[in-house]
Order: sequence, then C-alpha cells, then structure tokens
Amino acid sequence: IGPGVCISPETSVGDNVVLSPHVVLQQSLVMNNTFIGAGTMLSHSVVGDGVRIGPNCTADGEPAKVNADGEVKSLETIGAMIGEGSVVGGNVSFRGGIIVGHGCRIAPGKTICFDLPNGAQVM
Repeated sequence: IGPGVCISPETSVGDNVVLSPHVVLQQSLVMNNTFIGAGTMLSHSVVGDGVRIGPNCTADGEPAKVNADGEVKSLETIGAMIGEGSVVGGNVSFRGGIIVGHGCRIAPGKTICFDLPNGAQVM
C-alpha cells in the first residue's frame, strides 16, 4: 500500500494487491493479485482477480440501470465491475454500472460508456 492511499471502511482488499500512491477506494471490493496505478479513484466498484489498472483511472459511484439475468434493475449507486484478468490503461474513466468482462484490454485515455463482453479490446 503506497503513501497517501485512502481505503474507506466499507472496502475489502484481497491478497497480493498493489495499491500505488494516492489511490482512493470507496465502498469497493478488490480481489487478489490486482495492481491499481497511482491516483486512481474507485467508488462502489468490483475489481476481479489479476486485474491491472493504470494510473489516474476513475469509476465514480452513480445511479445506474444494470441488466442482470435479462432483468433491468435500477441501482442507487454503483461504479464499475471489472472482470478478472483485464488490463486497463492509464486515464480511463468508467461510467456507473459498467460491466467489463474477463480478459478485456482497454487502451489509455478511453471513456467506457457501454458494457464490454469477455475478451473485448478497446483501442
């Protein structure tokens, strides 16, 4: 855990996780073997096993509608859900309620406004 990291009480961080300097985690779940780059802010988010997130990424918790098992559900506050083994470049922003599948690759500087299926690449 680097200097200046802020982890809210409602957050759970797994084993072998690297939190670079000035990361902020609010009401989020970070699974094992994950790397989160400096200056990243995640709120109300879930980060899967083995995910690598570059510096200065954001996933703010906001009201959103999520499609779960064919049903659309309204959620008061939700961030991003990033599937295991995904790699996220620096300066990426996620809209609330976004689901990123397993093994996705996202290039730096992108804004993710739509769900990504497993193995998707955003270049």
